[in-house]
Amino acid sequence: MADRGPVDRHASARSGLSPHCTMGEGGQARTPAATSTVERPFAKSARLRTQSELQYVKTHGPRYAGRRCVVSIARPPDGRRKFAIIISRRYSLRAVDRNRARRLLRETYRLLLPRMQPVWVVFIPRRAMFGAKLGDVFSEVEASLKRLGILESVPEPCPGTTVADGGRP
Repeated sequence: MADRGPVDRHASARSGLSPHCTMGEGGQARTPAATSTVERPFAKSARLRTQSELQYVKTHGPRYAGRRCVVSIARPPDGRRKFAIIISRRYSLRAVDRNRARRLLRETYRLLLPRMQPVWVVFIPRRAMFGAKLGDVFSEVEASLKRLGILESVPEPCPGTTVADGGRP
């Protein structure tokens, strides 16, 4: 590889670009996120946003009511995975409580995403989620999705192995 000479670390600041930006075709700036092919689970296109989509999930799929949240699913007509979290002031008048419940459910969804089949999922938190920790919410949602039959099981590690060594003896 040829030496490109001294690196001007302040060039990106002068040009107004992030230091992580690269120049694309036609001089357009591209960020690494824009060039990656990784699915963005919380993009607008990955959310159920219209009343008709939420109504579709309500009428075309089963639901499971757990202690901390209600999970509704439906097979997507377009084959894409989408989700929504419905939380009203009935859950709590305080926005900070509603946002915490939203964050817990979003993180749970993100962690379970690799194991989920392509479905539309709607989460509705219940008041029992108030003092819950992420592990509590995760285990309940995981059990709900298994009951609904959309969660693929994780293979058990081989005996005598640990997570740190990648499952190898």
